[in-house]
Amino acid sequence: MASTLTWQQLRDLKLSELSDAADGWGAASRHADSAREQVDSRMSGPLAKTQESESAKAAVRRLKRLSNNYYYIQAESGLIRGSVDGLATELATQRRHLIEALDDAASLGYTVNENGSIGYPAGGESGLTGEEVPGGTAYGGNGRFDSSSPSPSSGKEGLYQQGMGDGGAQFKSPNPHYAKAKDVADRLTYAVLRAQEIDVRYCGALEKLKAPPGLGVDTKTWADVASDIDAVDASATPYLKDKIPLDKSPAERKAWWDHLTADQREEYLSAFPGLIGNLDGVPTEVRDEANRENLKVLIAKLEGQHDDLSKTQLEGLKGIQEKLDEGSSPPMFLLGVGDEGNGRAIVSYGNLTPQQMSPLMSPGLVPHLMATSRTTRSAGHFKRRRAPINTITQQLRSSGWDMTLPVSPRWHPLPMRIKAPPPIAASLRA
Repeated sequence: MASTLTWQQLRDLKLSELSDAADGWGAASRHADSAREQVDSRMSGPLAKTQESESAKAAVRRLKRLSNNYYYIQAESGLIRGSVDGLATELATQRRHLIEALDDAASLGYTVNENGSIGYPAGGESGLTGEEVPGGTAYGGNGRFDSSSPSPSSGKEGLYQQGMGDGGAQFKSPNPHYAKAKDVADRLTYAVLRAQEIDVRYCGALEKLKAPPGLGVDTKTWADVASDIDAVDASATPYLKDKIPLDKSPAERKAWWDHLTADQREEYLSAFPGLIGNLDGVPTEVRDEANRENLKVLIAKLEGQHDDLSKTQLEGLKGIQEKLDEGSSPPMFLLGVGDEGNGRAIVSYGNLTPQQMSPLMSPGLVPHLMATSRTTRSAGHFKRRRAPINTITQQLRSSGWDMTLPVSPRWHPLPMRIKAPPPIAASLRA
């Protein structure tokens, strides 16, 4: 797919309209989420608990379908909102570079041609004839410029002018206007090429965000949602690297999250749940909320796949879902989940903080993960016997990736650096 975006279209782009559209999709996602909660808590929930007739069961099934539809609307609208907002943010940077180049051309009295080349006037003196050097046209990049080239303003090499090969001599025009015009043309070309790349990247993701016909939200639908989430994450990678402190410490990420507005938090949660749910430093309750949604989508995705690995992962993830649905005291928080490798999950009993964390078990030490009834009972028993009175403790279990955790001085140190964990389903099997 090639973008036909021109410098004129980029110049005239009304970014506020994109931002307004993102806000509209965000509102749609919020309304759908609220409607789903109303259906579940005020309609299907009470009806299922108080009525046992066949007609009541049929009504509950229909309400469940309605709830799933609202959930689907919430998820897809959130993804659209994140995509459009990322598109607007990334295009804003390139539009600013373009406007700066156009302003420089205007201040120098140069002409910006329809194809993006820059016309410049006569100037300087020919060393051969002593006459004024004629004006001409400068082209950005000279055909060797693409979106992966360094920015002309970065100070890095990446552009060269006519008359030079990869190791040839630089052509120097005796007309002093040429170098200035060439700089403007390079910056204009770079801005447009980068904007075209952004346009193509987000267009591919948004093209996938289409609802199938009908009212049914089935396994295939949720598998599509999982694919949509992956597509949005991939398209928005530069946006996310710029907006989210992925390379910072958990403490710095917590400070970043605490300074976000409620609207910004909602956007990240709805559009990038997989990232937020697995980001150390984000509050436990937030990660748990994101990962419970991730878990539902992952299960639906794997239900549509029939290879042995997918079946193994599905068995394990369903075991985690069952334990989450049962509830526990202290409450169970899902701090990480994914289908990479054999599958992975992190669960905390209690609201985990770095200061209070007491890791008790790992797959390298026990053969069963937290989602089995055996190890869940074991952890609860261990907590009751060993936890000091009035002391908050949490149990953390993990499977599927290497992870280093601090160990509380109250307990004997455990080797928490996990290597080659067992398949998640084997760990989850009671």
